[in-house]
Amino acid sequence: MTDYAFSTNSLMLGEQFDEQKKLWVSAFPLTWSEAKYVLGSLELY
Repeated sequence: MTDYAFSTNSLMLGEQFDEQKKLWVSAFPLTWSEAKYVLGSLELY
Protein backbone atom coordinates (compact mmCIF):
# COMPACT_ATOMS: atom_id res chain seq x y z
CA MET A 1 0.00 0.00 0.00
CA THR A 2 2.82 2.36 0.77
CA ASP A 3 4.26 1.80 -2.71
CA TYR A 4 0.86 2.65 -4.22
CA ALA A 5 0.71 5.85 -2.20
CA PHE A 6 4.18 6.79 -3.41
CA SER A 7 2.97 6.34 -7.00
CA THR A 8 0.95 9.56 -6.56
CA ASN A 9 2.22 13.08 -6.12
CA SER A 10 0.09 13.56 -3.01
CA LEU A 11 1.04 10.29 -1.21
CA MET A 12 -2.67 9.51 -0.84
CA LEU A 13 -4.72 6.40 -1.57
CA GLY A 14 -7.80 6.10 -3.75
CA GLU A 15 -10.65 3.64 -3.35
CA GLN A 16 -9.61 1.14 -6.04
CA PHE A 17 -6.36 0.45 -7.88
CA ASP A 18 -6.13 -1.55 -11.13
CA GLU A 19 -2.97 -3.63 -10.68
CA GLN A 20 -2.76 -4.62 -14.34
CA LYS A 21 -3.00 -1.05 -15.66
CA LYS A 22 -1.25 0.50 -12.62
CA LEU A 23 -3.92 3.22 -12.40
CA TRP A 24 -6.36 4.49 -9.81
CA VAL A 25 -9.88 3.69 -11.10
CA SER A 26 -12.10 5.41 -8.55
CA ALA A 27 -12.55 8.48 -6.44
CA PHE A 28 -9.27 9.86 -5.20
CA PRO A 29 -8.35 10.59 -2.45
CA LEU A 30 -10.71 9.07 0.08
CA THR A 31 -10.34 9.76 3.77
CA TRP A 32 -11.53 6.31 4.84
CA SER A 33 -8.84 4.65 2.69
CA GLU A 34 -6.22 6.66 4.50
CA ALA A 35 -7.73 5.87 7.90
CA LYS A 36 -7.87 2.12 7.19
CA TYR A 37 -4.24 2.17 6.09
CA VAL A 38 -3.20 3.83 9.35
CA LEU A 39 -5.32 1.49 11.48
CA GLY A 40 -3.97 -1.59 9.68
CA SER A 41 -0.40 -0.37 10.10
CA LEU A 42 -0.93 0.19 13.81
CA GLU A 43 -2.37 -3.31 14.23
CA LEU A 44 0.63 -4.86 12.46
CA TYR A 45 3.08 -2.77 14.47
